[in-house]
Amino acid sequence: MKTSTTEYDPSAVVARVLADAQYHARRRRGVRRTTIAVGIVAVSIYAAFILSGVIGR
Repeated sequence: MKTSTTEYDPSAVVARVLADAQYHARRRRGVRRTTIAVGIVAVSIYAAFILSGVIGR
């Protein structure tokens, strides 16, 4: 029984902290995937530029 409105349920706090951790882990994985994809595109464009100069000679 709660005796005041300032009391909290520790299990709810733990659940919220775990949910936040999972959310941030998903965000980090998404950012990592995006970064890798952008990196691959950038390297591909760079390689195409270099190869066009070599083949164009």
